[in-house]
Amino acid sequence: MSEIDKHVSVTITKETATVSRVGFGTPAILTYHTRFPEVYRLYANTTEMTTDGFTTDDLAYKMAAAMFAQSPRPSQILVGRRANSAIRDVKLTPRANPLASTAYTVTINGTDFTFTTDATPTVAEITAGLVALIDAGAENVDSTDNTTDLDIEAADAPGGTPTAGAPFIVEFDHDLFQFADNTADASLDTDFATLIAATTDFYGIVADLWDPTNIADLAVAVEAQENKIYIAESQDSAIIETGSSDIASTLQTGAYDQTAIMYSYDIDPSPAAAWLGKQLPTTPGSTTWKFRTLTTVAANALTTAEVAFADGKNANTYTTVGGVNITAEGVMASGEFIDVTRFIDWLKARIQENVFRALAVNDKIPYTDSGIQAVVSEVEGVLRQGVTNGGLNGDEDLIVTAPLAADVSASDKASRLLPDIEFLATLAGAIHKTTITGKVVA
Repeated sequence: MSEIDKHVSVTITKETATVSRVGFGTPAILTYHTRFPEVYRLYANTTEMTTDGFTTDDLAYKMAAAMFAQSPRPSQILVGRRANSAIRDVKLTPRANPLASTAYTVTINGTDFTFTTDATPTVAEITAGLVALIDAGAENVDSTDNTTDLDIEAADAPGGTPTAGAPFIVEFDHDLFQFADNTADASLDTDFATLIAATTDFYGIVADLWDPTNIADLAVAVEAQENKIYIAESQDSAIIETGSSDIASTLQTGAYDQTAIMYSYDIDPSPAAAWLGKQLPTTPGSTTWKFRTLTTVAANALTTAEVAFADGKNANTYTTVGGVNITAEGVMASGEFIDVTRFIDWLKARIQENVFRALAVNDKIPYTDSGIQAVVSEVEGVLRQGVTNGGLNGDEDLIVTAPLAADVSASDKASRLLPDIEFLATLAGAIHKTTITGKVVA
């Protein structure tokens, strides 16, 4: 003990216990690759990915590049590794009444295969011509001519044996072809479970499987998690047509609140990845997911009817409106707006974290009116931050109620449970449409 300690004794207790906070800014990519052995790695840019052996042709790289190209952009992304490979299997059907003297082009992994029709074209000629070109090409796919359509599967060599591995990317003119992805179950939900067991430090996820089976499986798995969303994407033409046998209709019927689906006939680069990359760096509650322009992503040229079919199934689109490329409608499969889902996830997580920290850093919070108010204050603090973020309406009262200590039952006091804290707050929402009526007079 020093001399001064005899006269002035100072004791400082650190109340700096930290609570792990759920992150809402990190996007995750779940793809099949063999670039690293771990379940996942974090990257701050694509240069770090090439250092690990990724090439610009890898789907993980392309998705990451789409994320990092946005403004704002994520400070880091998570790249997960799918252990379960798949044989991608797609079907292209030339539309009825084929066009004469027209180039029917199918692009696989960036390579064009073009069959040009004659003056009297038939669907059978188109499918046979494309299959011959594809199987004689340099891409590792095998195609099958079914006369009315053609199937394309991942293979060990051009025209070879169908083989599981990294999915190929196919592009096509949606005015000339109808498209369906028939890839079989590749245990995408199992791969997601493996990722969750390794880390939960991400919020939104995209994957490199675009078929109805695997999308539905991952949607179920994500719905069972807290504080996670899945942005699925699909090229299936049925989404923008009449009928309800498509994956968007399936998700809508299931009323999934944590999964959104985007229709796009062009997924190179991934519009879903770009959308996550643009939105997750923003503060939850501060921005709507509609009206966003995605850097490096080409807008789809859809008819009014096609957009209406997508909207009716709660499928999002990326099109050009008034000369501006925009995302629409910014909704989950259930119809809830993505920004509302993300903000409510944030609100729940922050209230849990702040109240828990108050319980953890104090020697105790007494079961008194002042102790109860200490808990209430933590809830009020998060609600006020929600107003600052733009998620809650600051023009409305934020109401938090709690019982008086004298009114709590003896059994709850004995078990040290504080029940019946309730709050009422109003979402700020966002304006997506407006009606304006005016009058001009002479």
